[in-house]
Amino acid sequence: MKISNFIFTVSLLVITSFSNAQQIAIIPEPYQMKVGNGSYTLPKVVVMSAPASANEISDLISKKINAVTGNQVTKSSAKSNIDIQMSNEAELGKEGYHLDVNEKGIQIKANTNAGILCMAVITSNNANCRI
Repeated sequence: MKISNFIFTVSLLVITSFSNAQQIAIIPEPYQMKVGNGSYTLPKVVVMSAPASANEISDLISKKINAVTGNQVTKSSAKSNIDIQMSNEAELGKEGYHLDVNEKGIQIKANTNAGILCMAVITSNNANCRI
């Protein structure tokens, strides 16, 4: 009886592992996530826009993108591939953020620089250096 329970438990874990392999794994788990179809590829020259209050963090993100991809990152308030915005959304709190990636580019919204930093750290840690 104990052996059959053990085999059943191991089998259940294996099945669960394979079914979860199809999902995106992010640690810590997001409060909410919507996954769509499609992809976005960074161009060779990435244009990033960010408010002046987020200069240090946008510099950190730029350096990480350059180190991982070799792509050049420039800053501009004109049309950008990566758009960082400060928002005022109570549900985000101090460290929450919205990250939207679609065929047009990447948009990051947070209430504070801490939220932008959390997004940068969490996504780079979970991307296995595949920014």
